[in-house]
Amino acid sequence: MTFEDICTVIAAVLHPQLAPVALGGRQKPDTRPPSTAPALDSAAGPSNTASAKAEAHPLNGPGSTSQPSFLPELPDIYADIYATREAEWTRVVSELMEIREWGADPLLHALNDARLQRDMAEENISNLLALGREFSPRPYGFSALARAAGLSEYLVKKGYGAEHIACIQSITGLEPSQQSHKLDSSSAVEAELRSALPTSDAP
Repeated sequence: MTFEDICTVIAAVLHPQLAPVALGGRQKPDTRPPSTAPALDSAAGPSNTASAKAEAHPLNGPGSTSQPSFLPELPDIYADIYATREAEWTRVVSELMEIREWGADPLLHALNDARLQRDMAEENISNLLALGREFSPRPYGFSALARAAGLSEYLVKKGYGAEHIACIQSITGLEPSQQSHKLDSSSAVEAELRSALPTSDAP
């Protein structure tokens, strides 16, 4: 496997949606809808081609698909999308090859970059947990946060600290709620209902 092939495989693993060819040499299926425009005679001149397109549009007659002659030619949206994807794919592979030219290992560099993205995602989760528990007028329940974050309720309770609360304060200017957020919302509601019930003296 050549160096360029290695960079191509790394790029395909990181960005499968951009890879023009699947691993193993199989061409990825074309997801563009089939063209419904009528076939035109290759021998037809420019004027005949334009006339055929104009007559084929729904505004020019039933069952037509081409745009009318009084509208300007519109860009091929699928061609633009594929051109953008191809340019992005070329950029990713070129960056990996440049990293090797600088004397670094492209696979280790990609792995380190993925680790940094993971750390950033974990930090975002902690900040969002702090926002949901400490700054919401009605704190989110631990069970709801656990389901959304893919964590256990125990890890949600331990998933943020004072530094994350301070981060939310510095970003938003909000102040933490004075309400205790160490109870789940269901427990808090139950405690509130109990306090509202009349008490009777025991005999």
